[in-house]
Amino acid sequence: MLIGILLSNSKMDLRLTRNNNSTIGYSVRLRLNLRGSKEFLLGVKRSLEQHQIHTTFKEKEHSWRPKPILIIGGIKELHKVKQLVPVLPDSKNEWADFRTAVNIISNKKHSQLEGMEELMKIKGVI
Repeated sequence: MLIGILLSNSKMDLRLTRNNNSTIGYSVRLRLNLRGSKEFLLGVKRSLEQHQIHTTFKEKEHSWRPKPILIIGGIKELHKVKQLVPVLPDSKNEWADFRTAVNIISNKKHSQLEGMEELMKIKGVI
């Protein structure tokens, strides 16, 4: 059931921001977000914890979006999620891009031009 929830309900959040302190001029943040009721998200959080995948639960995402959100962040946690979920069709057609982004970041290729260009293609910027 957990795999089905991740394939149908999770949303990839890939952010590329200008950062003059970075060697390539950009910083990268990748997360998986799940939205739903508080009870549902806490149940998913418990299930993910059984797989040693740590998450962050917020009762309010923002003041302009006062709904609960479950965030899976950190490349180690995202790599565990990638390993947990087999290659299957997903509802948002994002998981192939998510897997590619996790591989780029975990192999430290996002700090090179080729890796950053690939992430920009995934993001739809180029």
